[in-house]
Amino acid sequence: MTETRHQPMSARRRGVASSAALVAAALIVTALGVVGCKDKGPAASYSVRGQIETLNAIDGAQQAFIHHEAIPTFVNREGKQTGMMSMAMPFAVAEGVSMIDMTPGDKVEFTFEVHWDQNPPVRITSIRALPADTELELSGM
Repeated sequence: MTETRHQPMSARRRGVASSAALVAAALIVTALGVVGCKDKGPAASYSVRGQIETLNAIDGAQQAFIHHEAIPTFVNREGKQTGMMSMAMPFAVAEGVSMIDMTPGDKVEFTFEVHWDQNPPVRITSIRALPADTELELSGM
């Protein structure tokens, strides 16, 4: 019968093993951090009606300035439901959303997402024209 003896690990081998364990741990933490940094999705999404005031492109990106109806369920950056009164404001337009047939004065229904960690934080994700005789509840008009 052969007897197997376990040799104590040398200081150098312990150092290499410790370094390898630290590198592995760092890689795991980094991987988890990268996964955690991915877009968390919108903080909120709202559908609202409004009237287009202007359409333009800034640095190649579409932007619409729309006077929208009040949004009573709007949640602010701190997560508190504050509502948003009817107002005119700029909205970035998401890639793939076409506003080609829309002009200032058009009445629309649109959905926008809020991403507090992005600039700009609001972006239209869908939009459709409403009949011209649609009555909107817009303050200040």
